[in-house]
Amino acid sequence: GSGCLFSKGSSPDQTRPTHLLSPSHRRDWRWPWRHRVFLRPMDWSCRELVLETVTRDGQALEYASEALRDDLEVVLAAVAEDGYALEFASEELRDDFDVIMTAVQQDGRALEFASDGLQADPLVVLAAVGEDGHALEFAAIEIRENPEIVLAAIRRRGISFQYAAMELRRDREFVLAAVQTNWDALVYAAKDLRGDREIVLAAVSNRARALEYASKEMRADPEIVLAAVRRDVDGLRHASKHFRRDRAFMLEAVRANGHVLRYAHEELRADQEFVLACVQLDADTLQHASEELRADRQVVMAAVQIDGYALEYASEELQRDRSVVLAAVREEGGALEFASPKLRKDWYTVLTAVEHNASALVYADWELRVDRTFILEAVKLNGRVLEYALFEEFRDDPEIAGASADQLLSSIQHRRGPELEFALSSLASLAQHGGCAGQLASEHELLLRCLTVNRLEQRTRVMVISLFEQISQHAGAMLFNVAQCASSGDEDDEGGWLRYSSIEILQQWFAKDRGLFSSRAGQRAAIILAIGLQEMLENPMGVETREKTTALLEEVMAFVGEEAPELLAAGGGAEECRLAHLSMLDARVLLHAWFFCNGEGSETPSRATKHLDRGLLRSGSGLCL
Repeated sequence: GSGCLFSKGSSPDQTRPTHLLSPSHRRDWRWPWRHRVFLRPMDWSCRELVLETVTRDGQALEYASEALRDDLEVVLAAVAEDGYALEFASEELRDDFDVIMTAVQQDGRALEFASDGLQADPLVVLAAVGEDGHALEFAAIEIRENPEIVLAAIRRRGISFQYAAMELRRDREFVLAAVQTNWDALVYAAKDLRGDREIVLAAVSNRARALEYASKEMRADPEIVLAAVRRDVDGLRHASKHFRRDRAFMLEAVRANGHVLRYAHEELRADQEFVLACVQLDADTLQHASEELRADRQVVMAAVQIDGYALEYASEELQRDRSVVLAAVREEGGALEFASPKLRKDWYTVLTAVEHNASALVYADWELRVDRTFILEAVKLNGRVLEYALFEEFRDDPEIAGASADQLLSSIQHRRGPELEFALSSLASLAQHGGCAGQLASEHELLLRCLTVNRLEQRTRVMVISLFEQISQHAGAMLFNVAQCASSGDEDDEGGWLRYSSIEILQQWFAKDRGLFSSRAGQRAAIILAIGLQEMLENPMGVETREKTTALLEEVMAFVGEEAPELLAAGGGAEECRLAHLSMLDARVLLHAWFFCNGEGSETPSRATKHLDRGLLRSGSGLCL
């Protein structure tokens, strides 16, 4: 448009706006639209304007006046934005070390425009090839003989080896180091070295495609080809054709990479004995068997018993075969996806699938997914099925939710890792709906044992603690139950795992929601927590942990003092008694005696009577009950 400034000799149809050029095109000297369109005319001899412009677009240096192209600050700003702008700098500045280093660090190929002296400077060239290995093309001849610089270029871009001196391309030790760094280097190694067994083996171990550039003898070497196949199945494409008919070799190759069967000769892919051996090594190879063998019951059965998902590659006839599909879903429930529509309506088949994988329910027929009786039977086999139920009403159904919780609770002690985490997640969902919170609260010991058994699994521990928190929000009995476990005696708690895990849960609850502890049961739980923290302080621990535990104990005691001040009152002229100052035995006596006198219907631990009968509550202890 009017007012736009074009470079000399250019016209609007020969130019392209800057925003249409990608950064790589802007730096590429082969791009035909190198000239820029500027949206306002400007004085290219004005230093401030040019400096501002080249800071945003280094290639704008092309339009600057001759004086400014010889200005160190302007040129440095240009090459810092686009190293290839060095092309337009003055000859004097192209021999300036700082300018060249700035340019090649931004774009290694800017070395092309450096002076002959700097193209022979090892530091400059090393910086250039470190940014772009192709910069080696513009280095001085003597620099291309430098092993360190050439190796740095190869590390950045393997095919830059083509610019190295012939002496290095013939040097066996150097070529070996080069292909270990980047397999592409083999392409430009001397011909005799592309037939060197050690070099080729190193290259194909790095990238299977390197076999394409190896000598004919190497492409016929079984060990070399197997090494390539282990790296990538496509390596067999570049091997000698006779391997595709070689039964022994192909069987070994399948053992290394099952997908290699796709390159086997048709005769082998139609050989039942060979394909049977292959699917026993890798069931996924069934997809590359001939059409006849994918309809062979013996072959398909062998595959789905190893990997149920292999049912995907079976013929339609076998996907309708009930015994084949049952074998597949027993191995992997998700294989139900590939069963025939008729079998996805079959109760027994679908129940077998969801027992092994709850998510298989999504592949069941719609009629089964909306059938309450079916869902009830399914959750009895796998409690997680409820997550995939079609209707929200099933999750709120007490009978279905209860059956789901029962199954999950009975299975968590046998699960580990992700399976356990999925089960805990499902239990948390059931607790959140509230219908099963009471049921889950009654199984607190089982959940506490789960917390103890998985004490080294941080993710699992966090999920169990979170589950306890959700249950407590819907079932007030949960706090009482956990507190009861925390106050259990050694004779009731072999190994102390129950008390330790319970105290940990109480700590988490106290830190997150002290409102839980405002009731009579909550006050009892707070006292038990204080006793547990005191017990922890009596054991060896780190300084930081001791400080945190002590601080928490003080907070708990302050809370108890506010909620139940009679516990901390002075008596008989004795000094004020703090629970943390008592022995463990006296503290437990305090706990049980207080609830014996003030429990108001709460269950009294049997040990309270024992302690009182033994006379362990002494008048001199300073306690007022």
